[in-house]
Amino acid sequence: MSSARRPPSPGSSRATRRASRTRSSPGRAPASPSRAAAPSTPSEAIRDSAISADGSPPPDTRWPSRRDVPLRFGGRVDQPPIDFAERRASTAIREEVRRLLGVRNLYEMDRLHLEIESTIDGSLQETATRLFRQLGDQAFVDARGLRAEHLLLTGDPRRVVYSLLLFERTPSTNLLRVQADNLDRPFDINSGMKLDLGSTAKLRTLAHYLEVVAGLHQELAGLDPDALGRGTAVARDPISRWAAETLGKAPAMDLEAFLAQALARTYPASPYEAFFTGGGVHSFENFDPDDNGRVLQVHEALAHSTNLVFIRLMRDLVRFHEARLPYDTQAVLEHPDHPERRRMLEEMADKESRQLASPAAPPLIAQAQNHRLRR
Repeated sequence: MSSARRPPSPGSSRATRRASRTRSSPGRAPASPSRAAAPSTPSEAIRDSAISADGSPPPDTRWPSRRDVPLRFGGRVDQPPIDFAERRASTAIREEVRRLLGVRNLYEMDRLHLEIESTIDGSLQETATRLFRQLGDQAFVDARGLRAEHLLLTGDPRRVVYSLLLFERTPSTNLLRVQADNLDRPFDINSGMKLDLGSTAKLRTLAHYLEVVAGLHQELAGLDPDALGRGTAVARDPISRWAAETLGKAPAMDLEAFLAQALARTYPASPYEAFFTGGGVHSFENFDPDDNGRVLQVHEALAHSTNLVFIRLMRDLVRFHEARLPYDTQAVLEHPDHPERRRMLEEMADKESRQLASPAAPPLIAQAQNHRLRR
């Protein structure tokens, strides 16, 4: 039984010849593999993606195996390694702007078009960064006499990390001029590290101590000896008592001499005492154990960085401020029914409640407003 076959149309014949030419070209991928070589059924897709155990292409494939089609990747531009130390200031500026604008990450920052003016001094920033790099060069260190005691006498200078945060004081504010370091890592020493600045705490304590003493001189100078004697008797802290006694002996002493006498006050450096601080009871040590048995003047303790002298000086400053509170601190602590104690507890409870409730306040206010609008 024969069946009639319809002769192919001219158009379909041309399409067949084009497909034959494409299939007969050995080792050549079609111009558009994703369309021309697409399998017509799911079984063909599985067959075309299969590779036999010996690595040969699957049998009976009409098109070259995907394994044989060469993969061409776009070239990658080789960039030099990032110099984190050189970009320290610009990175800090970007991070600060991101925080001020509330942008979530640096990826979103890169999508913003901004023009920013910074207080950073560009030339000074570059000079500081270059100097820090030079300090890692042994020849540079040797040429400038830095191979000395308490400097860079031993060790590898390349392993020393330097940082500088420089501000310029102006009539209105302090301007950041340099934020530099030599750590070639993303970590920023100046903004990302918490430092234990013990010796700077001594300097701040001394500055406050001299401010207190100068204020006492202004308050007591010019009083008659009887008034100074009464001031000595009623003084409730060591610094005020010392000030009244000193001016009682020399009423005409000027401020400069009075400050010199304040720096000559003595404190023991013994570490064998516990001190009550805001974090509980603590004990402290001196950097130099030879100071443990000494009694030092304040200016000597500053020169030797003797910890226990400044711990005791800070305790006297706390007592100075306590003595000037409008209530008796000892009575408030000892008597639970003291009226000032209740007032202070209510004030602290109100403050803590406001701090805890403030994050939840805006959503609650918005809900209340929406509720009123719906009603």
